[in-house]
Formats: sequence, structure tokens, C-alpha cells
Amino acid sequence: MAKKEPEVEAASDNVDQIREIIFGAHIKDYEQRFRALERKLEQNLKKVTDAFNKRFDEVDKSLAELQQLIEAEQGERRDGDESLDALLQNQAKEAADQLAGLEAQTNEQLNALNQSLTEVSSSLESQLGDQGAAQDKALADLNSQLTAQNISRKELAKLLGTVASTLDAPPKAPRKRRR
Repeated sequence: MAKKEPEVEAASDNVDQIREIIFGAHIKDYEQRFRALERKLEQNLKKVTDAFNKRFDEVDKSLAELQQLIEAEQGERRDGDESLDALLQNQAKEAADQLAGLEAQTNEQLNALNQSLTEVSSSLESQLGDQGAAQDKALADLNSQLTAQNISRKELAKLLGTVASTLDAPPKAPRKRRR
């Protein structure tokens, strides 16, 4: 069998040589085309990879810039919120102070008004008491005068009885007067 193996190898070499003679030019042409195509693919792949990497770097850079802008905006908002909080606290304190001042002023005015009303009430009470006493005295005097001037009931009944009997009596004939 060892003898057959060199023969198979020789036949195989012969077949390769025949192939090369028949198809050699075509195969070399195909190989050149494949290499050219492979180079173009590698060049295009490199261009696409470079473009992709460049675009990726641009996007990454844009994201970094956006992140910085967002952080700056958040810082400004935080500062704005803090200043707004401080302003609102100031205004709330001022409003509370003004309210306390108005309350104190109102209390002072109410106390002054209450004191004034108390004084006026005392004055009026005193005046009414004096006038009441004067009126009581005048009424007592008037009562005394009326009592002195009044006719007793019996005398009044007698007088009214006389008036009634005079009114009931037939009229007398008028007298002629002599001249």
C-alpha cells in the first residue's frame, strides 16, 4: 500500500497541475477580485467604524454637555428655591410683625375706647342721678301743691250732686223784669 500512496500523491499533483493549466487564469482572476473586494470591504468597514466611532464620540460629548447643563440648571433651581424660601420666610415674618403691631394698636384703641366709655358712663350716671333727684324733689313738691289744691272726694261728690240736681230740676219760668 505504500506503493499506492505515492501514486495517489503523484496523481493528485497531476490533477492540480491540470486544473491550474485549465482554470489557472480564472482562479487567479477570482482571487484578485476576492482580494480587491476584501480590501474594499475592509476599507468600507474601517470607514463605517471610524464614522460610527466619531458619531459615538459626538453623542458622548453632547451627553456630557447636556449633563453639565442639567447639573447647572439644577444648581440654579436649588439656589432659586433657597432664595425663594428665604424671601417667603422674610415676608411671612414681616406679615406676622405687622399683624402683631396692628393687634397691639387695636388693643390700645379698644382699651382707650373702653376707658372713655367708662368715664362717659360714670358722668352720665352722675348727671342722671342728679337729675333724678331733682325730678323726684320737683314731683314731691308738685304732689304737695296738688294735694293742697285738691278738693276732697266728699266735697267733690257734694258739688257734683248739686250740679246734677240743678240740671234735673224743671226750668223755672223766666221772670219779667220791671222797669
